[in-house]
Amino acid sequence: MSFIQDIASDLLRLEINTIIVDELTCDKPSNLRRAMYELAEDYRLKIIDIEADVYHKTKEQKRLFKAEETLTFTNHYGGELGFNELREYSERLLNKLEQDLIELSDEEQEQVLRSNINMVDRIRRQSLNMVNIFKQLKKEAETNPEDFEGQDVTSDYPEDKIDQMQDLDLLPMQVSMVRKAYEIGTQQILMQTVVQVEGDITSYITPRFLNLDPNDQNILLNVHNSAIANSTKMWQYLFDTVGKMAGEAFQKLMPGSKRKKLK
Repeated sequence: MSFIQDIASDLLRLEINTIIVDELTCDKPSNLRRAMYELAEDYRLKIIDIEADVYHKTKEQKRLFKAEETLTFTNHYGGELGFNELREYSERLLNKLEQDLIELSDEEQEQVLRSNINMVDRIRRQSLNMVNIFKQLKKEAETNPEDFEGQDVTSDYPEDKIDQMQDLDLLPMQVSMVRKAYEIGTQQILMQTVVQVEGDITSYITPRFLNLDPNDQNILLNVHNSAIANSTKMWQYLFDTVGKMAGEAFQKLMPGSKRKKLK
C-alpha cells in the first residue's frame, strides 16, 4: 500500500516542460546509477562554463580557467560525495552571482546574469535532492539491513564500475526525481505548464521564448499545447487506474478530502 500511495502522491501534480536542445543523443542511461553519474558530470561542466563566462573575458583566460577548475573538483562521481561537493560549489557561485546582480546596471547583462543565477540555483537544489536520496537510503539500510543485504547504497564510483553494480533500489517518488533531473539536465526551459489535481493550471513563459522569431514561437506553442493535451490524457488514465487500485487510501490523498461522519 505504501508503494501505491507514493505513486498517488506523485500524480497530484502534472508538469509539462518545453526545452530547446542543441542536439539529441537518443541515448538512455542503463540504470539509475549511470543517470546520476551523467547528471553530476553535466552539472560540473555547466558550473565551470558559467564561472568562466562571467569572470574571464578572453578565450585564453576561459580555456585556462576551465582546465584548472576541472581539477578543483575532488570527486568526479555521481554519489552523495559528488553531489554534496556540487551543492557546496554551486552555493558559493550563487552568492557571487547574486552580489554581481546587486551591483549591475546594464539591462542586457542583467538578463544573462539572472539566467545564470537560475541555472546555478537549479543545480544547487537538485544536488541537494540527490544527497538527500542517498542519506535516506543509508538510513533505511541501517534500520532494515536485511532488505539491503548485498546492496551498496552509495554510488561514488568511477564510470567503469557503475554498470557492473546492482542498481539503486529507490522509491517511485525518488526514481521520478532522478529521471526528471536527468531529462532536464542543464537545458534551458522555455515554457512550463503545471496542472494541479484540484484544477488549477499555471503556465510560465521565459523572456528567451518571447525574444524568438514569431514563426518559431508558433512552432513551440503547438508542440507545447500538444504535449499538454497528450500528457493530460495519460495523466487521467493513470489517475483512474491508481484510484481503483488504492481505493479509500487514494481518496485520503486528495486535497480537501475529509472522512464523512455516519449519522
